[in-house]
Formats: sequence, structure tokens, C-alpha cells
Amino acid sequence: RIKLTGGGDGDTRWRAAFSAYRGRMGEPGGLTAARFAADRRDGSQSFDRVFINRIAGSAGLVHTLNDTVIEARVWTSWFERTSRRQPGGGFGTPKPANGVSNVQTQIFWQFGGDLRARHDAELGGTPVTFTAGTMVLRTKSPVRVNKGISPTDDEGLAGALSRTERFSTVGALFGEALVDFGALKLAPGVRFVRIHQSVREQLDLGFGSNTGGGPGAPNGPL
Repeated sequence: RIKLTGGGDGDTRWRAAFSAYRGRMGEPGGLTAARFAADRRDGSQSFDRVFINRIAGSAGLVHTLNDTVIEARVWTSWFERTSRRQPGGGFGTPKPANGVSNVQTQIFWQFGGDLRARHDAELGGTPVTFTAGTMVLRTKSPVRVNKGISPTDDEGLAGALSRTERFSTVGALFGEALVDFGALKLAPGVRFVRIHQSVREQLDLGFGSNTGGGPGAPNGPL
């Protein structure tokens, strides 16, 4: 993670940030009480994994004009979550080494912006800070599920099981007044939000056999 700031001596300051993350995690546990008592290091999901990748960045300006501070910020991020899991069997049942896998990948693209103004004043000798602004956000989140040819197949080489596109658009207007009575502070506020979401399913096939083969028949109308 990297953060940068500049222009600290003037009325206008800028800020920028960048972060990146990569993780690979196992799926421990899934043990019955008897198996846990026999070996607490054991596991029934030895081949299951979760992969996380994330990149995000933001940039903003802060401008001071007398008793008013204006802030503007834009940001974007890309987040990918892939899970590889073996199907079949009940809880605590070890999965066969010659089985297949279910590989699901979710991607979250996000673009947003925020503009707000903060004004410091006094009402009857009581300090009051007024804040008002707006925020917009757009996300795109495709989901793809593939069938793997083995418990360690990260790509899902047996074929596609499902494809779905998800979209969200959010817009908000907000206002707040922070009234400072010393030991007591009141912050009445209001926020109006409009959220629009849509889902487009493009493919939906049954999993088929847990030990081999490609996807099964369609699960019904899209």
C-alpha cells in the first residue's frame, strides 16, 4: 500500500493512494468430532483453495476557501476471488483424490466519485459544522463457474458450467450538521440513495458426475 500527499502549504492539497494484494488460502477443517479427536491436523478438504487478488487506486483534491473545505475524490478497484472446491460427500467425508473440482471466479470492477463541502460556523456561540455532498458508484461483477478435470485444476478444463453478469449503479445525496455542545455532540443528517441492480444469466448447466466428464444438462430456462 502506498499513499502520497502534496501541496500542504497552500489552499489546495492533493492525495493519491494505491494498494495491491494477493493471497492463496487453504480450506481447513471439515472434520467430525471423532476425526478431530484422532488428529486435529487432519482435514476433509485437502484440495480446496481460495485465491484472492486485488488492485485499487484513488486520487483526490482538498481545497480550503475561508471557513469552507471542498473535497473531491475518485477511485477504482479490481477484485478477483476464485474458489476451487471438490463436490460430493457429506460433512467430514474425505474427498477422493481422483475426483473433479468446482472452480468459481467472481470479479468486481468498481468506479466511484465523491464530492463534498464542509463549512464551519457558529450559531449563538455554538460551533456547528455543516457537510453536504454527493456520491456516485458503478460496479460490474461477472461470475463464471467451470468444472475441473481434477481436484487441483484451477482453470476448470472440463468445461463451463455457468456465466452471469451483474451490474450496480448507486447515486447518493447527503447532508449533515455536527453541533458541538462540548461534552454533548449532535449530528442530525439525511441521505438519499438510489440503487439500480441488474443480473444477466447467460449459461446454467448441471454439474454432472463428481468423478469425471463434462458439465451436465441445462438446469432450466435462463
